[in-house]
Amino acid sequence: MQNDKFYFDQAGFPLLWVDEIKSYVYFFPVTKIQFETFICQEPDQRFGDRWYSEVTKLNQRTSPHLLTKDNYWQLFITGIRPDEIQCYQDWCNKDDFKYYVPTPKDWKELYQIVKNTEPVDLEEFASRKDLRFYTSAKNLEEIILSYCKRNNHAYTLADQMLMTFGVMEWVIIDHAKSKWGGMGEPHPKFYSTIGSADIAIPATSPLVDRLYSHGFRLFMS
Repeated sequence: MQNDKFYFDQAGFPLLWVDEIKSYVYFFPVTKIQFETFICQEPDQRFGDRWYSEVTKLNQRTSPHLLTKDNYWQLFITGIRPDEIQCYQDWCNKDDFKYYVPTPKDWKELYQIVKNTEPVDLEEFASRKDLRFYTSAKNLEEIILSYCKRNNHAYTLADQMLMTFGVMEWVIIDHAKSKWGGMGEPHPKFYSTIGSADIAIPATSPLVDRLYSHGFRLFMS
């Protein structure tokens, strides 16, 4: 795995190149900061103030500077439906890359790699002009590392990337049948699951329901 290869999106957040799967992947689940950048750059009546208020009632917004062990999941955009993810994905695709929502197989393959990989040195991001990712990542690392130590859990790249302790992440089980599910192992204070991180939990009505626990992470090839 080559941890020195990053691609930055229009909001200044990185995607990590994972050599084993020949793809870039968002380092974090998509944040509210990134989604707000999309909304500002691509005005659309579907994503107006009323829409954003509805979404943030499910999972409130917080600043990268104000993350704590009891609110850090508020950094990420959740309560979002697959059709809305598609709009964000289309905006990203203007970078001449193909962004896509992973399948359960894609997500599990990535997870199996990063859960056995050392975390990235975040200091290489400290010199960037836009420090929103760096500030978020440093504060999140302090919180998650402390949680791992208390539970005698080795801190890995999977934890640093919030594939554990993050949010449930949408995966597409069957595109033709609009069958979607969630994967991940969020912090129990945010959302408790009975399965393991790498098993997809199907959603009953993904195109209708807003699930406060579900965000997303895009892959890019």
